[in-house]
Amino acid sequence: MHAKPLVAALAFAAPGCADHRHSDDVNVPVDRVPEAARKAAAAAVPGAKFTRAEKETEGGRIVYTLKGSAGGRPCEVEVTADGTLMSVEYED
Repeated sequence: MHAKPLVAALAFAAPGCADHRHSDDVNVPVDRVPEAARKAAAAAVPGAKFTRAEKETEGGRIVYTLKGSAGGRPCEVEVTADGTLMSVEYED
């Protein structure tokens, strides 16, 4: 009796899982971002406090965007899972 709801839930979940490999950003907790990526972001923006993170695949590489602020100024850092810095942006 319980198998049908589970099968239905998996049927809806499975296509969504496949889509994430080619979809837009997916929110992830900052503490779930690989350590190499977090260290690279921290080095790129000293003193930054990152409060949000997103994960996406670009050109076959997993890229994390860490969002936060440094010195009261909002910032975003894009870095690969292995810690390669892609970009740093500050808002005015």
